[in-house]
Formats: sequence, structure tokens, C-alpha cells
Amino acid sequence: MKTQVCRFTFILLSSLALFTITTVSIAQTQDYSGVNLPDGAIARLGKGGVSYDDRGIAFSPDGSRLAVATSMGVWLYDAETFDEIALLTGHKEAVTAVAFSPDGTKLASVSGFHFPGTLKLWEVKTEKNIATLQVEKGPNGSVAFSPDGTKLAWAGRLWDVETRQQLDILHNDRLFEVAFSPDGKILAGTGISAIGRTRSGVIKLYDVETGQLINTLAATQRTKLSESTKRISSIAFSPDGQLLVSGSANGGTIKLWDVETGRNTATFTEKPEPGSSMLCVVFSPDSTKLAVGSAEGIKLLEVPTGEHIYTRRHIDIGELEFFPNVFSVAFSPDGTKLASVSWDGVKLWDVETGNNLTTLQGHTQMVDAVAFSPDGLTLASQLVDGIQMWEIGTRQHISTLAEPSNFVTCFAYSPDGTKLVTGSADARNAEHTLKLWDIETGQSLTALRGHTDVVIGVAYSQDGTLLASGSKDKTVKLWEVSTGENIATLQGHEKTVFSVAFSPDGTKLASGSEDTSIRLWEIPTGKTLYTLGGVNSPQVGVEVLPAVRPGEAVSKPQTDHAVDIENETIRAPVFSVAFSPDGMKLASASLDDIRLWEVGTGQYFTTLTDGLGSASFSVAFSPDGTKLACGSWEDRVELWEISTQKHIASFPGHTGWVRAVVFSPDGTKIASGSVDGTVLLWDVPKSIKLYPSK
Repeated sequence: MKTQVCRFTFILLSSLALFTITTVSIAQTQDYSGVNLPDGAIARLGKGGVSYDDRGIAFSPDGSRLAVATSMGVWLYDAETFDEIALLTGHKEAVTAVAFSPDGTKLASVSGFHFPGTLKLWEVKTEKNIATLQVEKGPNGSVAFSPDGTKLAWAGRLWDVETRQQLDILHNDRLFEVAFSPDGKILAGTGISAIGRTRSGVIKLYDVETGQLINTLAATQRTKLSESTKRISSIAFSPDGQLLVSGSANGGTIKLWDVETGRNTATFTEKPEPGSSMLCVVFSPDSTKLAVGSAEGIKLLEVPTGEHIYTRRHIDIGELEFFPNVFSVAFSPDGTKLASVSWDGVKLWDVETGNNLTTLQGHTQMVDAVAFSPDGLTLASQLVDGIQMWEIGTRQHISTLAEPSNFVTCFAYSPDGTKLVTGSADARNAEHTLKLWDIETGQSLTALRGHTDVVIGVAYSQDGTLLASGSKDKTVKLWEVSTGENIATLQGHEKTVFSVAFSPDGTKLASGSEDTSIRLWEIPTGKTLYTLGGVNSPQVGVEVLPAVRPGEAVSKPQTDHAVDIENETIRAPVFSVAFSPDGMKLASASLDDIRLWEVGTGQYFTTLTDGLGSASFSVAFSPDGTKLACGSWEDRVELWEISTQKHIASFPGHTGWVRAVVFSPDGTKIASGSVDGTVLLWDVPKSIKLYPSK
């Protein structure tokens, strides 16, 4: 979501003022898992998610390099061999846009949403950060060099490249996407025009020399403030300078404009997809074609007719209510290749044939779950399109457990480490299943059917005989592993069940829900022992539906008479629950706090805050039960000592919310998975010393 920044503050920093930049050439190391790691981390698995913004990818002017903006920094690739050249780091959060200078000697990268808007200038040959510019906090759109390389457009300002000084023009306009005309005389920027209670997306054309507004092009229809802003998501000049193209996802419109007159000469309508937030456009180097990126994939169109040449999908989305936008597209300088970016990574295409030349591996999006194998030698990480298997000793990717058209929603190891269970959604028929996998062969063994909506959480019992699954259909189901039979359906939650966990002795099951409650169930009867914490969840005399076996009718609600316990209210969805190794305590993570509960009585024990940002997505006990790790939306791993309930350390290093945490079986490592698309492996004793609680 874009927010308006009303006041800008210019700060010129040297490359060492914020952090030490230790850019390493990957061509020398041949192992990107160890490049530019935060202190205390052993390895980074995955290259980070790609930018969701337009202009998140760029070819160098000579076509030899490809720069990709990611959550980790900027990756540089050889554009012929597609090998990694370098990773440029130093931004405190995800890089959103990149641009090469016209002579190819410099690269600009920008970031800025939670932290101050930051632009970093890099010397391409040495891969060194040569300058850092900052403005006030907030998203700051794309970045562009003037054709002569002397100016930069960014954050609604023009900057002198040599002096790094802000030029005294464009003071009153908030611009999102920016582009210079080929002759460098005009700067185009997208913005929002507000009149009364209505607004529309506009393109503003400025005289670069004077900063005077030349023209304002009304690119989207005016709407009420309560409706979509219809912001223009992409603009580009044709290389011959005669045309300007704009793209808007709302309504799926592409418009061609005559630069001299400001007249809309043609409008092409792409199929608008629900949930689509991007429609990116770029001209081919000879100005005869347009590449369009949208929820449908990439399209190649003739200019000026808009005649369709071909369409290529990044991935077959089938019937899922999920639309993987293409966020950015870029032609190589010779016009023979096209690069495109979507949530499934970076793809290179042959422009003439439309054939996919390669996919740059490792650019994953949102790691939702991580788990060590029981022997501690392997780590599994969950992505939407499969489970990535990693060898801990070598840090190498071993395999991916995936099936065409299946999207993975959760997973768990079997106690003996030979199998994985995944929650899956089939794109072809929207079927929601659990799938059992043989880890050695990578083959899917069987599918367990019964849920009527997406499966969000899954867990094995300690003896490996039972599976529990929680779903958006508001139920918890128990499955017999040997037969695949659904032996019980536990009902009582009023919204999505996010997390399930068996007690170590297998006699209890905990479930955390969007309805803000935690339920403790007796296994195998399915009886509700306690309902904890929900805003509308009573803790005495709880009425729930009994466990339902397949084919049985649902009888009238039973009443469970729990003991009178202290009333502790959870006011946010419960994303994660975990039993302590001795089974005596239960930890829960939600957006409002981290809590501990006594399992035997259902008694609220304590809340772990210590003045920290308390919103958490995941909790995990250490194997000896002395520590609790939490994944924070403050991009950190938080560590607590259970005996004292004291915060003992924070591990920084991710550039997005930490969605998952887990200890290794020996307790010496923590794996954290983040929305930045990476897994970080932490040395726990070393990291505690490096990042003690203040």
C-alpha cells in the first residue's frame, strides 16, 4: 500500500555510515549461501524474493549483466551464462527497483517502506557502494538515470549524480513511477490527482531543465476516495521518443500517448484479474513492440495497433483464487531477450519464439514453514510451489517435493524422518488434500481427502501413528497414518484453524485459530478439555460439537465442564501453538502477544513482552525446554528463557517478517524462515553473545 510522504529530508551518507558493506564476488566463492551473512548466521538458504514493484529488473546498457532487486539486496547475473556474479547488500529492507547508468558504470538501487527511503549508488566494476542518499520514511517508487547520466530521478526529486545533491525543482509533487524521455528533456512521473472526494491516476510531464509542469495526462477514470485509487503502475517512453505508454491494473488498461501533443492515441484493454495489483509495460528497443506483464503472464503486442503476438504464463494458476502477477519486464539492449519477474522467480525468454530460455533459481517468495529432519542432517522449507530439501552440512539444495498444479500450504516430518506430509491445493480442481511423500524417492505416496477448504496446519503424533490437520473449513481432522482413514473431525472453532500440535505423550492436541482461541482436545476421544483466550470463548461450560467419524451424523452439542480458571483474553488470531518437551506448558503466538499456558489445568501462566514489539507468527521450544524462540513481524528472531520469562536475545538479519522458527534436534541451531524468501541458519550460543537483550 502506498502512503503519501509530505515532507522530505535529505541526508547524504557515505557507504559506511549505516552499515559495513562487505560485498563478495560469488564468482569467487561459488556458494551464495555464505555471502554477506549477518553475524551469528551459519548460512542463508535461498536468494530472497524478487521485488513486487515495476522496474525491479534491469539489463546493463551493453547487455552483459542483469540486475535483480530482491529482499536480500541486488543480485547481479551474467546475462549470457545466467551465472551469479555478485550480491550487493546494505539496504535495511527489500530493494524495490534498480537502474543502470547509461554508460553502465553505475547502478542505483532503492528501498523504503518501514525505514527511511534509501538510494544506494554502486560502482559496477568493483561492486562497491559509493554513495547513499536518504529521504523521509515511506515508499518512494522507481528510479531512473537521465540519458546523459548526470541526473537521477527518485522520490519525487531530481538529484545530481556527481555531487549527490538534491536539485531545487519538483518540490510539491509526489511521484511513484518515473521515466526520462530519450533526449533527456522531459521527465514523466505517475501520481494521484485529488479533487474533493475523488481521485484519479495521472501522468505528469516536466521540463527537466526548469522543473516546470508541461502537461498532465488523465490516465485513469476519476473515482471516489473510498474506491480503488486506480494508480498507474508503469510508464515507459518509446526509444524513438515519440510515444509514452502507461499501464494500470485496475481496469487492465494500456494507453499510448503522443508525447508532443499529450493525446491518447490508442487504448488496449487487458483482462483485469481480481486481486491484480500490477500491470507493467515496456517498449522493445526498436519501438515496434510492447511487452506487458500482468496476472495473465507476459504478452507481446504490436505497436501501435496492439495486435497480440503471443502470451506466456509464468505458472499455470488453474482455478485457484490466487493471481501471481508479473511485476516487472525488461528487454535486453539488442531486443533478443526478455526478462520477467513474478512471485515464482525470474525468467528469461527468447523474444522471437517466446520460448523460456531459463529460470534463475533460488528467488523464492515467503518461506512459511521450516523443519529439521529428526536426525538434524536435513532442513525442509515450505514455499507455495513445493518443499525445498537442503543438506545442512553442505548447505546445498537436494531436491524439491512438488507436483504440477499443486500448491503447498503446510508440512511436517514423520518422527522417523522417512516421510513428509503436506497440505496441498490442486490448481486444476481446487481440491484440498493432505499428501504423504517418500523423502528418499521424492514420490507422492497417497492423498488424504476430507477437508472442504485450504489445509493450513498439520502435525504428526510422536509415535507416528496419527496425523492432525487444521483448515480454513474451521475443523480439525484426525487421520490414521497406516490406512489414511479420517478417524475423527473435531468441531468448535468458528474461523480458520492455523496451527495444530500434539503433546509429546500423544494424549492431547492443541489448535490455534483465527477466532482468537486455543482449544485443547483429548486424544483419541476428541473431547474438548479447555478453550483458552478467545475474545468470545468462554472458559467454563464450553459447548462444542463432538468428534465426528466419517459417515456418522452430528449429534447435539456436548458440554465440557472445565475447571474455573483465570480469564486471559487473546484479541488477535493465534498463528502458532507448541508444547514444551515435557508436555507441561503450551506456548502460543498471535499478533497481540506471546503467551504461556499450563497444560494440566488450562491456566494462563505468563505473557512474554519485555517492551518488545510482541506480534509473532511462530513459536518453538528448544529441545531441553529451557528456551523459546519466536518469529517476529519486526524481522527478527526473539529468544526467551523459560525459567525466568526473560528476553535474552534478538537475532536481526531478515528483511521481512519472520514466519517460522525451529530448533535443530541438538538445540545448537535455529532455522528461521521469512517473507523475504530466505531461511537463515543461526548458531545459537554465538548469536546470544552477539545480540543480547538490552
